[in-house]
Amino acid sequence: MPNDLVQKWNSYKWTTEVGLIYPFDNFCIISEKPTKINTKNGILHSEIGASVEYTDGFAIYSLNGVTVPKEIVTTNWDKLDSKLILTEKNAEIRREIVRKIGIEKICKDLKTEIIEKGTDQAGQPCELLNLNIDDTRKRPYIKLLNPSIGCYHIEGVPPECDTLEKALNSRKPIEMRKIPIDDINGKNWYQQGDVYVWPENAKSLKLNPKILT
Repeated sequence: MPNDLVQKWNSYKWTTEVGLIYPFDNFCIISEKPTKINTKNGILHSEIGASVEYTDGFAIYSLNGVTVPKEIVTTNWDKLDSKLILTEKNAEIRREIVRKIGIEKICKDLKTEIIEKGTDQAGQPCELLNLNIDDTRKRPYIKLLNPSIGCYHIEGVPPECDTLEKALNSRKPIEMRKIPIDDINGKNWYQQGDVYVWPENAKSLKLNPKILT
């Protein structure tokens, strides 16, 4: 075998012994392989410690594939502060906090009042709630079922949302909220995750999407 091919083969073989490689013009950053990787159903997950650990002590904490602060993983569910969901801005981390603590305990801890019950745009049960922010303030939140994982999560809605319909409508893009709802003569629209599609120059829209995935 030619020497240049032997050198290339040895280089390729060596790369299997390291972790991530970040090549730049004049230098290269190479990391060691992790000493530990914990997964569930093929995604990073550990309920008792780090999901990924390195020899230098660096670690990644994950729940169901979502990277979360260390304290969320290492603190027992009954010791976590339910008010974390009021300050956490990342929706996926909020979902994992709710999943770990439990929606029932969160609603109890935050002295939740049910404003209205109904169904969301996918026909799943949902509720408009008043959550106790502190002793003087309350804020409306909507409780929704995530059908893909089978658990509830809650998210804040504007203070003026005093009905479930207003709360569901507030989750749509700003441009879409300006279009009147007419469930008889309104145009069909579509939703996939956080993506909303509706006809250009529509005078009115149906209340719920025609296809929701």
